[in-house]
Amino acid sequence: MYRIKVVGKVLISAFIFYGYGYFLHYFFPHISFNVEASLVIVLLFGFFYFIYINKKKLIEEKSSYIPEYLKSSSFLYLIIGSILAHFAIDDTFKTTFIIDNGKSTSVKVYLLNQDTLLVPAKGYITTSLPLGNNEIIVNGKPKTISTPEKSKWIFNIDSINSYYESSVNYSNTLFKNGKVDSSFINSPHIKFVNGELIRSDVDFVFEAPNTITVDRSAPEDKAVERKILYRLPSNEIDSIKN
Repeated sequence: MYRIKVVGKVLISAFIFYGYGYFLHYFFPHISFNVEASLVIVLLFGFFYFIYINKKKLIEEKSSYIPEYLKSSSFLYLIIGSILAHFAIDDTFKTTFIIDNGKSTSVKVYLLNQDTLLVPAKGYITTSLPLGNNEIIVNGKPKTISTPEKSKWIFNIDSINSYYESSVNYSNTLFKNGKVDSSFINSPHIKFVNGELIRSDVDFVFEAPNTITVDRSAPEDKAVERKILYRLPSNEIDSIKN
């Protein structure tokens, strides 16, 4: 019973802070983490003060009735709830953003309310962006990027790289403890993709893992398919098509 009460208090706290965070991100989608954290801290102190004043008042009045929420400290539940709400809000209003640099030199990319990112030559960086229109600066040049939906968005700097979507069939003949065999076969059916900003709803980007985790109830006599987006140098695209 005690555990149920603890979980209940944490969930109630998380719900309160989630609603607060939802309001902030809905009306201010590009609010910085520092401003958001400061507002949450102010709200936390407001709750703490309310609890402290009420508990002190009841003690001074020597009341025989003390509400349940004041018998044990609610400070910890509020802190845990605010942390859980932060991650939930982050997942709701942000999407995966991959900056892919096909140049032979590194590129500086500034995202609003984030640190400047240095994308290595022929490399990439995975970060996140708020849903909607975003202003970014690439090597001093401003750009507007639109990420209206949750997905995997690949920003292909100067449209240098080309890609193709394919699928990977994992063999689960050695299915054990939720793992499948590391052997997999690339599907012959591929789709070529290019452009500066690419939306891809694949499972993996640029590299497929050797093993994947599946549900224990998954049938053992069937292969498991996952989609993947591969990076393809432009000088090799013709040979791949053939």
